[in-house]
Amino acid sequence: MQKDSIPLANRLEEVYGTDPSYLGEQHARYTALHSRFVDLYGCQPEFIVRSPGRVNLIGEHIDYMGYGVLPMAIKQDTVIAVARGGDKLRLNNMASAHAEQDFSLDPAQEVDRDNHSWGNYVVCAYKGVHEHLARAGQPAPPLFGLQLLVEGRVPQGSGLSSSAALVCAASLAVLAVHGIAVSKHVHAGLSSSSALVCAGTLAVLAAACLRPPKAEVAQFAAECEKYVGTQSGGMDQAISIMGQAGVAKLISFNPVRAEDVRLPDGAMFVIANSLTVSKKAVSADFQYNMRVTECRLAAVALALACGVSPVEAGQRKLLAEVEEVVAAAAGGDAAAGVDKLLHDGGYFKAELEELLGVPLEQLLNEHQLRCVALAEKSTGLWLQKRARHVFREAARVPQFRAICHAPDLGTEAKLASLGALMDASQASCRDDFVCSSTNLDRLVAACKAAGALGSRLTGAGWGGCTVSLVREADACSFVAAVTHAYYDDPEQCEAAAGEREAHGGSLDHVIFTSRPSSGGAILDIATLGLGA
Repeated sequence: MQKDSIPLANRLEEVYGTDPSYLGEQHARYTALHSRFVDLYGCQPEFIVRSPGRVNLIGEHIDYMGYGVLPMAIKQDTVIAVARGGDKLRLNNMASAHAEQDFSLDPAQEVDRDNHSWGNYVVCAYKGVHEHLARAGQPAPPLFGLQLLVEGRVPQGSGLSSSAALVCAASLAVLAVHGIAVSKHVHAGLSSSSALVCAGTLAVLAAACLRPPKAEVAQFAAECEKYVGTQSGGMDQAISIMGQAGVAKLISFNPVRAEDVRLPDGAMFVIANSLTVSKKAVSADFQYNMRVTECRLAAVALALACGVSPVEAGQRKLLAEVEEVVAAAAGGDAAAGVDKLLHDGGYFKAELEELLGVPLEQLLNEHQLRCVALAEKSTGLWLQKRARHVFREAARVPQFRAICHAPDLGTEAKLASLGALMDASQASCRDDFVCSSTNLDRLVAACKAAGALGSRLTGAGWGGCTVSLVREADACSFVAAVTHAYYDDPEQCEAAAGEREAHGGSLDHVIFTSRPSSGGAILDIATLGLGA
């Protein structure tokens, strides 16, 4: 298999490893998905695709400002079975709480942002594939009905990128069923129904041409999610597609690319869910998108303060684009430059327009203008704190990688140094970016008290999960201690009792160890042995 292309897997072991117990669990899961698909649609799926969630180890809220981040894919994933049929985009979900949804086959259809649903993310992917092909100068694929069945294991609203896993998996499903490799240099659309008469023909065609480049899929999948109104930076989709078992990834942007980061021997990461749900698309305008807007305006304001011409400053959309001039204004320290050039507290529209010399309507998109309107009714836009966080957090990412690869550092020194970076990241997310929550703060405190070398929120924040670095030998006792201190105490976490009751007394889905796992894949239904 080409390392830079989406893998076409013939066996579950190629995706999930060889642990007999875990592999057996996945085989049962895929068999149930296959059986349910046949029951629903009266035909065999043509492909099954999967894409995982992720945990970000360091580099929070900086991808959309042009900086690299350091996540790893996790084993929890979203799986989709897909086949052609009917005259619409027909969606079903293995979770009984999610009713069937039907959508038009028109790639130009609007996504209903006022009515958030899981189906919207599939529509985003469908639109995104067609629009990317058009931008790449490829022929439009034929419009035929699609039947999909989704099964997701990434907890929703947990900060582990369940939405990106769904968008990425749905993108792969659309590509797979059309037989399309998205590169400008490789194209093989399966426009004839006779092309997929038998599984053997399908496998041959897939092996020959169905190999979408990972970076290209990651790039357009990040664009897809913006249809639901989230101004995504691209980390979530990149690691979901480009993840690799055994290594974390330093993800850089413009263009998207990934570099292996081998974690120290003896390091284990524990993911713990605060059980405060953070629905990024629902709350985007006053949380996630608000921070994007504040950082965008900070970039322009800093450029002007450093003597950049108004025209050029207005074109600076990323803090990464102004870091050099800001650092030069403060002896090489961009974060210190922020404190020097921007005032603390909120900026309001009138002050910003006077400072920038143009109406904000000339600088911002519709999502960002909504955020400005909301900020006007509250405490304003806090540019100094947001920019300070971004510059300091961006510096921690290469430091994290350098520590992991330092030949002269022993394991204990590496673990201690990485833990310190994670703690500093949490403090900055809490105090400068203000994207933590009461329960996240409590959970981080419980993790530190239980012996975490470092602990921080992961993902967008405002709820969701923490990630903690522990010694591998201490992982079991750490999980037990955090469970006792946080989940067993109703004053700390009221929702834990309900989670236990819903899962047979277990919290294994709420707090668990994680190693770097594989990324998105297309699975050949003919070789999986799931049933006739």
